Amino acid sequence: MYLNKYPKRKLLLFTGDILLIILSFSLAFLWCYERAGVSLDLNEALKAVSFFLLFYPFSFYIFNLYDIRLEFKTIQNLILILTSFLFAALLVLIVLQIYPDSRWREIFLIDLFFTFILITGWRLTYSLVFKLTIPQRNILILGTEKLAEAARHILNPYPEYRIKAVIDDRFNEHDPSEGNPGIALEEIIDQFDIDDIVVTRHTVKNSRMKDELLKWKMKGGNIYDMLTLYEAFLYKVPASYMNERWLFDNLGSESLQRKVYNRLKRTLDILISLTTIIILLPLGIMLSLAIKVSSKGPVFFVQNRIGRNRKPFPMVKFRTMVTGAEEKGPQWADKEDPRVTVVGRFLRKTRLDEMPQFLNVLKGDMSIVGPRPERDYFIKELEKKLPFYSLRFTVKPGLTGWAQVYYGYAASEQEGREKWEYDLYYIKNMSGFLDLKILLKTIYTIIFSKGR
Repeated sequence: MYLNKYPKRKLLLFTGDILLIILSFSLAFLWCYERAGVSLDLNEALKAVSFFLLFYPFSFYIFNLYDIRLEFKTIQNLILILTSFLFAALLVLIVLQIYPDSRWREIFLIDLFFTFILITGWRLTYSLVFKLTIPQRNILILGTEKLAEAARHILNPYPEYRIKAVIDDRFNEHDPSEGNPGIALEEIIDQFDIDDIVVTRHTVKNSRMKDELLKWKMKGGNIYDMLTLYEAFLYKVPASYMNERWLFDNLGSESLQRKVYNRLKRTLDILISLTTIIILLPLGIMLSLAIKVSSKGPVFFVQNRIGRNRKPFPMVKFRTMVTGAEEKGPQWADKEDPRVTVVGRFLRKTRLDEMPQFLNVLKGDMSIVGPRPERDYFIKELEKKLPFYSLRFTVKPGLTGWAQVYYGYAASEQEGREKWEYDLYYIKNMSGFLDLKILLKTIYTIIFSKGR
């Protein structure tokens, strides 16, 4: 698929990182060996470099350094690179505390310097040289100017895609009575050297345009709809473009692979939730004391949410609002909600208010990853306006999810609609790899307090 070549470009960035990390370690080893007489046998060297190969790319991914849209030459993104190195350094230092070895520490400090210089230079080179040499693809938008604006918004961040022309299929109609031969699609394709066509309408009603599009397709031309564009570039499924055909084409009956995935996911849910509860128990006790001391009311907040197959369950979390926050009825949680306590604001920013939900995961009402469970009151409101909203009940709700790492909390009905589009993307594409990606993005959210 030509409109989604980003895995190759991300692979290029990743491969460059791996080679430079190995080169940096080699330089650091030679530096220490020559200057300080440090020596490592082959097994020790492989063990040391394996940590660097693990922690550096892990940190780069969490800090979005594999987002090919980034202009690494900007100060903001140079700071992002520096921050990712500090995080990677922290991970390595933790390992060095567990396996103390002065030789490793000596090599690590030199390696950190070399790696930072080489990786920063590599990403600057990528921005300044590689992006300028990316083969250009000329795009033809089929639809009205208003509909084409949405396609422009999606493609603008990607310099390799140039929208060369916008035509409306209604203007392609042949009218012999007025001597109007119509617009020949083939002529426009040749004139602008078109590589890809994006159809913005749900359907092309003009029979002549359909025939010309079919001929273009038979010649090997690429035709995409807006759903494909949204999924490939924005990682969501736009509710306004959904219909029954999309539902039948994309969400079939559960396969054997999905059954295996669900069983493995449940096993991991139990292991991760048990381990996390034990490890974070001291932190949970401290947070409980902070909540109790800072405001009146219980430590925990229990509220009924709707889970898989519409089954209600009591979801538990740390209380972040004042007691009686919804005396006037259910309300969307605003970004600067005055009902949120001082401690509650910190808990929401770091997502630590969700910690008690590991108990819900252990019980089986929730999973670690999935669409966030919603309240029945808001579900009824959203179901009236969002197509196929009931699909969210085909999977277990999650502690964290695709909508959380890409969008965050919904503070209004419109934001609830936006959030649903990300949830729908997850339901359509759910896999072990996507779950892992969400977990890594969640780490970034917690570290930088991106919650709300």
